[in-house]
Amino acid sequence: MTNAFPQVLIHEDGRKATWFELFFDLVFVVAVAALAGALSHHYDWTGFAKFGFLFLVLWWLWLGHTFHASRFDKDRPDQWAVGFAQILAVVFIAYGASDAFGARASAFAGGVAAFKAFLMLGYLREIGRPGLSRLCSIYGAVYAVQAALWAGSIWAEPSLRLALWALALTLDIVTPFLVARETHRAPPHPEHLPERFGLFTIILLGETAAAAVHALDHGSELHGDTLAVALLGACLGFLYWVGYVDLH
Repeated sequence: MTNAFPQVLIHEDGRKATWFELFFDLVFVVAVAALAGALSHHYDWTGFAKFGFLFLVLWWLWLGHTFHASRFDKDRPDQWAVGFAQILAVVFIAYGASDAFGARASAFAGGVAAFKAFLMLGYLREIGRPGLSRLCSIYGAVYAVQAALWAGSIWAEPSLRLALWALALTLDIVTPFLVARETHRAPPHPEHLPERFGLFTIILLGETAAAAVHALDHGSELHGDTLAVALLGACLGFLYWVGYVDLH
């Protein structure tokens, strides 16, 4: 029986994450750290809900970039330029993440809007590839709508802004179902994609060391409870790493 959805994008063997992708992940983790820092000042159900929502926004941004890169990135200078523009957008996102529902909402939304717009351009550039026009068109259209929603939220009232953000996040969640019949034609690289996930996970776990240092840095004297919290955080990070390695 022939495959109804033949693969038209053939990947080279042995592809590894590039230095630029590592640089991108390091910058992206800065945004996650800024978001975690905001949570540290609001340990309540509202704080956890806000953190969860914003983390999902960041997670889908990283996924969007990573899946596109795994499909199409050839480590070319023009792709570096787009990637650097996305890094600049992440800088604004990181700045806004510390108070995304307050005074810095515009910076956060503007950064996300720009990031989505660059993802849209990335897929539209590939729309001429044989057999991939529908896949790239769907992704391009979704990212265009999301960019408009995030950009429009900059001038919206807080209640409407949250609704626009929620709608944009919902599009992230449903998009894989919209392109499910097309992804067979351009699957992510089977070696590159798991490596990107692994490296990003390790970098995130490395942030536990920074958090431990931050915990120790409060006050001029080192107290027993502060030391205990810092050591516990570092140990949890190590245990997460052990669990991740065992699973892979």
